[in-house]
Amino acid sequence: MEIFLALAGPAVAAAAAYIAFAQFVTARTKTKVDLFDRRFALFNMLWGYLSAQVLDPDRLPELEAELNHNQHKFLFLFDQAVADYVEKVRSRGVKTMINRRIAANPSTLPDRMQAVQQELSVDIVWYSDQVPGLAGRFGRFLLIEEWDGVPESVRHRLKRTEALLLPKLNGDPAPATLPQPASSSH
Repeated sequence: MEIFLALAGPAVAAAAAYIAFAQFVTARTKTKVDLFDRRFALFNMLWGYLSAQVLDPDRLPELEAELNHNQHKFLFLFDQAVADYVEKVRSRGVKTMINRRIAANPSTLPDRMQAVQQELSVDIVWYSDQVPGLAGRFGRFLLIEEWDGVPESVRHRLKRTEALLLPKLNGDPAPATLPQPASSSH
């Protein structure tokens, strides 16, 4: 009986250590997934804003307000270079919005209208060129491969998002098939 009591203490300590370690791993994984989700939401917002500049300018007031409201988060969740880039996009968006309003005004003088239309053409090309480059600016913040200790089920969900996202950003067609979860034999 004494041997049993002597071994009970270390066994309880080992079980407590295992539970503490499992909780640590779970918390660390949750933090990484939450960070990915927040970063991806900001990335997706910026992607939508750039796309709307070219394809759907009617949505810009809503997207502009959303970008302005969330701009501070880019520095917090990414780095200074990304925050500076977002400020550059936002500032150019304000200029483009003003030029669109001038172009829509029927009383704009012909010479001014021509200059504004030329600036708008340059802006549309600039916005079009930005979308493929987003992978380079944001990729290192969204890559899942570099995450240690993330369970395979979570990694698979994030890889599906990555598989859909990165080819589009690089100008490649979407993959025909998505990565499938590793089959497990029970």
